[in-house]
Parts: sequence; structure tokens; C-alpha cells
Amino acid sequence: FYKKIMKNYKIKKFDEKFKCPICLDNFKEGEYKRILPLCSHMFHKKCIDKWFKTTLSLKCPYCKQII
Repeated sequence: FYKKIMKNYKIKKFDEKFKCPICLDNFKEGEYKRILPLCSHMFHKKCIDKWFKTTLSLKCPYCKQII
């Protein structure tokens, strides 16, 4: 379900100054990210996909807003 409302975006050079709130690693050019639709928080694709698979909640792991 969540994959249908969140698109994949390729990380650009500009994004490298930001960190994924889940793994705390910097974004690297060429990796993929997802941006949550309501709160606009950005995560590595692999991190947020794993988050939603292992939790029963459809909430942003950063601000707890329901997606």
C-alpha cells in the first residue's frame, strides 16, 4: 500500500548534505530516496521500506504523522 503513495527519487548531489533519519547515514548521489507525501520527510528507500515492513504503523518514523 505505502509504495503506491510514495515515489522513488534518485538522490542528487544536492541531497548529500542531508542524513536519513532512520540509519543516520548521509544520502549519496545515485542512491534512491522516498519522500513522505504529507510531512515531506525524506528517507533512503531501503530504510523506509524496511521500516514499514517491520512496523504495523503507517506513521512517519520522524514526526509520527500518519501517511
